[in-house]
Amino acid sequence: MAEENHIIHIRLEPNEAVETRKGMLSTQIGLLKILTKMNEYERYKAREVEMKMSLAKRMKDLRTSFNDFEKILPKLKIPKIIRKQEQEKEAEVKKQKAGTRDESVEMQLHDIQRKLDALQGKSY
Repeated sequence: MAEENHIIHIRLEPNEAVETRKGMLSTQIGLLKILTKMNEYERYKAREVEMKMSLAKRMKDLRTSFNDFEKILPKLKIPKIIRKQEQEKEAEVKKQKAGTRDESVEMQLHDIQRKLDALQGKSY
């Protein structure tokens, strides 16, 4: 037996047909708006890529110019005493930063422990 396509007809009232048509048209409008936004997004992303490539090229040119400029300038001869003092200052700053972080963590741990103790005191 060969397959037969049976077409089913549904009778709609005139107001139902109008509402259905309105729904279909509203859906088409929504899809077209989505398509428009997608196209805008694609243009935006293409522009972003262009700008990033331009920025990378400018940064490379700037780096090259900076290196060329650095070659032209005379080298500074810093006395050993001053160099040693600068290194000591840098080491002291690093030590202070590390100490500040440790103290901050310790303070936070102490504060949390105090809050836990207070909560445990209330629960009994």
